[in-house]
Amino acid sequence: MTYLVKAKSVVDESVTHRAELIKITEDEKYVRFLFSILDLPTEPIASGICSKVDLEPGTKLYKWFAAFNGGELVEGTSIDPAAFIGLVVEVKLKNTTVDDIEYTNVTDVIKLIPDSEY
Repeated sequence: MTYLVKAKSVVDESVTHRAELIKITEDEKYVRFLFSILDLPTEPIASGICSKVDLEPGTKLYKWFAAFNGGELVEGTSIDPAAFIGLVVEVKLKNTTVDDIEYTNVTDVIKLIPDSEY
């Protein structure tokens, strides 16, 4: 097997991208999201993470769940994050380097993209 060496990729943080949620996992502290970036072939996969806190307005988790839910959450409603798998949303990306390994991270989930728009 051979590999093609490419230039280091740099994500323009001012641009939003379309991404499909392909996996969501959680542990005691975090909810982790794995996305397929649909309009950026050089960065096909990106991840995002939210602290696992109470689902209340003002938290990142609330904002992301609200975006996946179409912009609104109703108090008292139970949310099953697995229902968000396969949905396409508008996201912001950022490159991060840890121990000389570069990652593309989702820093924000902006809004749900209706089926008719992709």
